[in-house]
Amino acid sequence: MDYYGPMIPFSRLLVPALLAAQAGLGAAWAQTGSSDKTAQLVNERVVFYEALVSEFSAQAGDAATAFAYMLDAAQRSQSEKLFERAVELGFAQRNASLALQAAQAWAKTLPANAQVHRYSAQILIGLDRLGEAVDPLRLMLHNSSAEERATQLALLPNYFARTKDRNLAVETVQKALASDLGSRKSGPAAWAALARMQAFAGNDSLALAALEKSTALDPQSDEAALAALQIGGKTAQGAQELLQKRLQNKPGTALRMAAMRSLIDAQKYAQAYEQLQRLTQESPGFADAWLVKGSLEVQNDQIDTAQASLETFLKLSQKPPLVENTTGATNELTPRSTVEALLLMATIAERKKNYQQANDYLDSIYSPPHVARIQMRRASIAAAQDKLEEARALLREIPPSNADTLRTRYNAELQLLRERNLYAQALDVAQEAALAMPDEPVWRYEQAMLAEKIGRLADMEALLRGLIASHPQYHPPYNALGYSLADRNVNLEEARRLIAKALEFAPDDAYIIDSMGWVEFRSGNLAQARQLLEKAFNAQPDAEIAAHLGEVLWKLGDTAQAQTLWREGLKLNARNATLLETMKRFRVQP
Repeated sequence: MDYYGPMIPFSRLLVPALLAAQAGLGAAWAQTGSSDKTAQLVNERVVFYEALVSEFSAQAGDAATAFAYMLDAAQRSQSEKLFERAVELGFAQRNASLALQAAQAWAKTLPANAQVHRYSAQILIGLDRLGEAVDPLRLMLHNSSAEERATQLALLPNYFARTKDRNLAVETVQKALASDLGSRKSGPAAWAALARMQAFAGNDSLALAALEKSTALDPQSDEAALAALQIGGKTAQGAQELLQKRLQNKPGTALRMAAMRSLIDAQKYAQAYEQLQRLTQESPGFADAWLVKGSLEVQNDQIDTAQASLETFLKLSQKPPLVENTTGATNELTPRSTVEALLLMATIAERKKNYQQANDYLDSIYSPPHVARIQMRRASIAAAQDKLEEARALLREIPPSNADTLRTRYNAELQLLRERNLYAQALDVAQEAALAMPDEPVWRYEQAMLAEKIGRLADMEALLRGLIASHPQYHPPYNALGYSLADRNVNLEEARRLIAKALEFAPDDAYIIDSMGWVEFRSGNLAQARQLLEKAFNAQPDAEIAAHLGEVLWKLGDTAQAQTLWREGLKLNARNATLLETMKRFRVQP
């Protein structure tokens, strides 16, 4: 129940309510003349007032009374919602035992409810009473639908995240799954769950053995392969071999999609694309695969292939690839996946310089949650036609409904201006953003970087030093100021300290490692500089890092390798100013 307004004293509410209830029950008795109906009505009234007393007690801070009344109301009514509320009130007292009491009463009253057994199991696990959690876990899985069961099995390690004895956690799950482990139907999923638990406990060989048992029960099951995607550590190699073997033998769409997403997360886009190609061949009617395939193809600038993939998705989704401008003709909300496809189709049309068609795709979308993205795409189309002021106006029309939208709007406008080297105008936008969102240090950092671009080095340094003083945990200013000092070959010891501080926050950041390599170069430590810059370039191939590493190699006498590296950098970004200036200085032709 939700209550609004000032709190009314408890006794002033309860006494009139009970008197009214008494009068109502007397009238009900007279009207029905049936003891059964009256008993039922009495029970309903009691439940209502117990729930009422419980909620007002909770508001008054009397959690114990609230719990007692709510649990009795739940048991009288056999209501799942009231039982769940009783569990909540138990936790409100920071008393897991009371919450468990309510959950166990719920389970006794409504034993077929999978959710209550999950509550019971999780509470018992939290209380470190793992032996008692076996039956609730078993009943939770037994009473779940096939889809719910698969989800619960995958989440089992999460239930034991704070358990100290992880081997005991494995034993608990194994007992709960005992009746499934020999079944061809439910066994593969059960053994896959045990594999996750064994990996969670650090038992690598046992985890791999469990995966193999899962596969042995049913070689056509994807359960073991899905578990293999989640397993790392020393088991990872064996698990990956099992996964790859299954992927070669026409697995289900869920496994292909899961493997593809895992590869995208690992930024292994070529391998992810291979999985999508297989999936679209094996299951050509599976629409989502065509959408992801098309998005990767747009990313790789394979625009003709991407267009074909997205048109297939739209056809399978019963949406035409191009809808004429229907502004005002329909208020039917465009499905989210269709929005993604149409935005990509607009991007393709823009790259083909078919600007009217690009806008037509956008006009075919009706989706208020995506207004900002649609408007940003319109701005990009305008900018591609050298209509910069129109593009900026389109961005300014995006309603700043929340901080995220405002942040996105400013970033988009900054990107438009930076891409055209309009740094002074970009600086004005960054200053406006800093005033609008004063608690976000990124905007003052943007100001500093743009001030440097137009030669206002004193302003840049003042902004960065101010950020370091006001936001000491925000590490980009340490690196930016340190690199600037090193690049100007001044205050090298301070530069080293600043960059070392940045590395404390982000020790694996390739760009900060590059900055430290540049300090070592300016300090005359060529061997150390080479080591750092090679580490940075291997971690993040980047044109500017290539420029720095190439210069160090040149100074070390390895001019051929320096030129090879610079040309490799040009393939990464042919317009990088640092790389082009470096090559010009050493009279190396692009």
